[in-house]
Amino acid sequence: MGNDNLLHLLMNREVRSHRPGTAINRVRHYYERLTPKFSVHNIRCPDFYIRKFVNDGQLLICLSNCQQEVIVYRYTGLSYCTPGEGKPPQSVADLPEKAKTFEGYFRQLYVRRLSMNPELMCKDFCVVIHEGKYAVLASSTRAEHGENESAQRNVSTLPVMESMTLHLLRLSDGEVCDRLVFENDLMHLSHNTAVSVYNNMLVLLSIRHQCIRIIGVSKLGLFKKLRELGPYCHEDDELTLMQAAKVEAEHQAEKLG
Repeated sequence: MGNDNLLHLLMNREVRSHRPGTAINRVRHYYERLTPKFSVHNIRCPDFYIRKFVNDGQLLICLSNCQQEVIVYRYTGLSYCTPGEGKPPQSVADLPEKAKTFEGYFRQLYVRRLSMNPELMCKDFCVVIHEGKYAVLASSTRAEHGENESAQRNVSTLPVMESMTLHLLRLSDGEVCDRLVFENDLMHLSHNTAVSVYNNMLVLLSIRHQCIRIIGVSKLGLFKKLRELGPYCHEDDELTLMQAAKVEAEHQAEKLG
């Protein structure tokens, strides 16, 4: 059995390598030796919606209460000292006041306004891609029943969003690199229901148009429409079916004649 001493585990993590595919198990083994003593409740936080951490845990993505701005914080860790002669705190009452505030652990990097009226940010949607370099957020109008039937293969009984926008945010500096707008559509964005991520591609499910859209995200921070799958998988499928239907109609006319 290996040494379970926390100091030895830290030293071994620095000097020893692990076998391919076993990094997660090694990390879990390390954190098994860190046991919380108590929890601090009722932390004073700014008025916003906390969305998610990026993969490395360094940045925290939040949305403003007005649902039009994104706020990004950097995790600073423990930035305070406890009173006493080297003795750890025994209860929440022993912690300094800074330990009971949100600012004691996070530092605000920037605030960026992403959407304008009438669109509001979807507070339950956020996708991080390119190893945490970019974040994709979404805003949309309210889904309502309308009379717009411009799409040939839509589901007319469903509500429709007049517009829905995907925002590609560069997390390092808050620059909005690209936007992608969908009009007269319906996608269930809450908890990423209609969105899947594969490598650096987004797969979007349109309920309104009954199709799947594949969107690529380049390293330069640009959206690129790659493919759309619906009633037709290829661009010439509709023409092929029309030709087949024409031949079938002529054949039926000859039989009746």
